[in-house]
Amino acid sequence: MEDCFALFLASNHDLASPQSMPNQTRVGRPAKFQTPRRAVTITLPESTLQLLQSLDEDRSIAIVRAVDIVQSQRSDRLPIEIVPVGQHNGLIITVFGSAYFRIPFVKLVEVEPGRNLIALDPGHSIADLEIAITDLVNEGEELTEQDRSLMETLLAMLRKLRKSDKVRKAEILLVNLGSTPPEQALRSNTENNLTC
Repeated sequence: MEDCFALFLASNHDLASPQSMPNQTRVGRPAKFQTPRRAVTITLPESTLQLLQSLDEDRSIAIVRAVDIVQSQRSDRLPIEIVPVGQHNGLIITVFGSAYFRIPFVKLVEVEPGRNLIALDPGHSIADLEIAITDLVNEGEELTEQDRSLMETLLAMLRKLRKSDKVRKAEILLVNLGSTPPEQALRSNTENNLTC
């Protein structure tokens, strides 16, 4: 099987561009959401604020993502699934799980609300991931019932794929946009002849 490389542009779909709202006078920072919105003030436990920060540094965006995740998990889709991409290839897609943040070299790349690619930092293998998940499940780590079930499902899938020699890594190109809308970042890179 030939090697393949997937390219992924990390964008913040919640950021609205000025062109998307032509009839409004724009003052200050761009709007974070394209749907109707209003300001609210809430008091949250520190533990909840820490979990929200793991979703996004902007608390309002983090809350929206948390709601999207809950809604996606209420659907009939499996918590972990293989989504076909191209000919004879597939990607492992997973729901959000706090257990992933216990593995230092693992990153979740959100591709739609509540659905994520599993990305490994350079220098780590699929075997490293399998060992780390095994440690989480077997060595008394405090996991919620939902996280334990998620990790056990992923572990079983990885073992099955490894034994049948059907799993490998592919590289993904991630672009750090910060708070810059993707259209503006693309124009800036093009104007300055930058190659990502």
